[in-house]
Amino acid sequence: MGVVRILIVDDHNQFRAQLKALLESVNEWEVCGEAQNGLEAVEMHCHVQPHVTVMDFSMPELNGQLASREILRMSPHASILVLNTFGSAQLADRAKRERRYQRLLF
Repeated sequence: MGVVRILIVDDHNQFRAQLKALLESVNEWEVCGEAQNGLEAVEMHCHVQPHVTVMDFSMPELNGQLASREILRMSPHASILVLNTFGSAQLADRAKRERRYQRLLF
């Protein structure tokens, strides 16, 4: 497959920077973009075409759940890794049950 292109979406700058450093420590992984809210994530996803999007679900302007829906509507084969820092099992269970989230990775 070659280099895996990753888009990081999170509203916390420091967390994004740390996650980017961690992901790019793997030779075959490249962070191809960063977004700080769901609106930026949808727009950036169209431009950078990542293999995987790492998406925070709790963000301003457009939350990760709605941004993921829009990305999957535009790119049905997109892979989205959901970040849920608040430990909400209910949120994760709801996302897993929805058919449109079968390409989400938990």
